[in-house]
Parts: sequence; C-alpha cells; structure tokens
Amino acid sequence: MYKKFRRMETNAGIELLRLLHSKHMDHYPHSLSYFNELVGGPRNGAKHLLNSNIDWGQDLLHLEKWGMKHGIESPVHLAFDNFYNPYVLGIARVTAWPMRSERGDGIETSTSIPYGFYAISVNQLYEYPWPLRDLDGTRYQIDTIPLRMLREELPLHRVGNSLLIFDANQLKTAYEATKVSLAE
Repeated sequence: MYKKFRRMETNAGIELLRLLHSKHMDHYPHSLSYFNELVGGPRNGAKHLLNSNIDWGQDLLHLEKWGMKHGIESPVHLAFDNFYNPYVLGIARVTAWPMRSERGDGIETSTSIPYGFYAISVNQLYEYPWPLRDLDGTRYQIDTIPLRMLREELPLHRVGNSLLIFDANQLKTAYEATKVSLAE
C-alpha cells in the first residue's frame, strides 16, 4: 500500500513538473520574462518585478519583426533603457521617444504628440528611473506625466513581454486624462 501511494505521489509530481515546463516553453523565445500563472503570467510580471528580471533588450529584434509582420510604415518611437544604444541595431523606422522631461515642455497640448507608434519598455512604463539613449547616444529622461494613465490602457500589441506598443491617440488620451486629474 505504501509503495503504491509513493508511486502515485511520484507520478503526480512528475506530471506537475511537465505542466510547469510546458507552460514555460509555451513562451519561448520570451522565457526570460516568463512569470507563472500564480502571479498573472508574463503579462502581469512587471507589476511584481522590473529591471533585468524582465528586460535585457531581448525583444528589440522582435520589434523589427513585428513592424515587418504588420506592415508598419510610420515611425516607432522607442522608450528603452540599457547600457548600450539600441539604435546601433539598425531597426527599421525606430526612432527616439520624443517627449522628454529635460526639455520642460510638459506637452502643453495633446496635438504636439508626433504621429506613429510608441514602443515602451515595461521598465519605463512602470517608471523605473533609468535614462534612455538618444540616437547619438546621449542620455535623457522621458516625460513621465502620462505613464500612470498609459498603464491603464490596453496596448495595441506586445513584443515579447518587455515591449508594449501604443499609438499616438493612446498617448494623447493619457496626457489629457492626466491633465484632467491634475486639475481636480
């Protein structure tokens, strides 16, 4: 009886490991940013951990594949931080995030948000305080005014689990909602 119970226990443990492994492998090649379903899966991982727990730049090359797959012709403004300059990768149509805190522009009107798509690292979206690199390699901080509202928006796309894609209209909405909440 004891041996039968131990065998059942061992088989259940093996099946559990298989299930967990298969769930993890479902997210390949984005396994670095994998979070198990108990914390909401990879889509909610940034609510629990940030920085190198999610993003080492592994999804930047997937950003180019995303652009080609969806036939993106407009600019993709990138908010990504790391020790290297992501623009040396030569990803088509990717340019620097235009809203910067150092300019002090605060984006007075939502019409000043450039057309295009906005790819933002979850580290920047959750306001992890790393400066970004510009096209020439200089450092700058992005304008964090709309980020709280933008976190509540559903992204148009996800590139892996570390880059979220929004469009200019979503940024305009986030800025306008922030201005309304600050005025109240």
